[in-house]
This record gives sequence, structure tokens and C-alpha cells, in this order.
Amino acid sequence: LTLLPAAADGFDLTRPTVVELGFRDRDDGSVVVLDGATDQAVLTLPPGTNGFVRGVMRGLARERRAHGLDHTVPFRLARWPDSHLTLEDPATGRLIELASFGATNQAAFGELWAAARRTDGARRTTSLGGGDSHAEFRSAANH
Repeated sequence: LTLLPAAADGFDLTRPTVVELGFRDRDDGSVVVLDGATDQAVLTLPPGTNGFVRGVMRGLARERRAHGLDHTVPFRLARWPDSHLTLEDPATGRLIELASFGATNQAAFGELWAAARRTDGARRTTSLGGGDSHAEFRSAANH
């Protein structure tokens, strides 16, 4: 196991466990969270709930539309070994450190990550920057 040096901001730069997610609005106001590899429903956010998740995802979708980018490219939600979460939009290259929005808001995305990990399709994890899944972090990431 080779570890990268610690970042200046104190985050561990070892590879995270990543799930790829898509989001689809329904006519009733709910949002279906989809496994990015299989397009299978992972979770449904009922109407009027999960305001932070909805706001972040709508902002990212708006950015994609403004640049004429593919709206079907899944987002990457990563849980790092120290349990902080990041959200990456591969279509725009945007990376969001979810901890910067507070523990409660980060936890909302943590619930999406956990739900995705429970699905068979999302268990095919990848690391940021390519490469294979990193089983050595799976047990630490599943607590």
C-alpha cells in the first residue's frame, strides 16, 4: 500500500470509495437517485425533502445546460478514508468538498452514498483518477 503525502488542508489523499449516481426528476416532485452504471433506482427523494441535495444537484445540472454538456453523465460521490465526502461532476470537472457545507448537509449526501453502496451495481467501485477498486478501504468505508 502506497500512501500519497497529506494535503496542505489536512485531508488524506489516499484513494476514496466512489459511487456513480444519476438523478431524475419525476412529475410528482420526487427525485430518483440512479446507479450510474446500471440506471437502476437506488433511492427516491420524496417531494419537499432533501433541500440541500436538490439544490446542489440542480446547480450542477444548470451548469451542464449552460455549457451544452451531456446531462446523462453520472456524478461521482466519493467517501474518503477519513469519511469526508466529495462530489465530482466529470462533465464539467467541478469538484465539491461537501464538508464545507457542514456536517448535516454532508450527511445528506452520505445517505445517498450508503444507499448506492447497498445496491449490487454500485458495488463496482472505482477510484478517482481511474484504476481498480480498492478493497483495502472498503471495510473502513462501510462503518
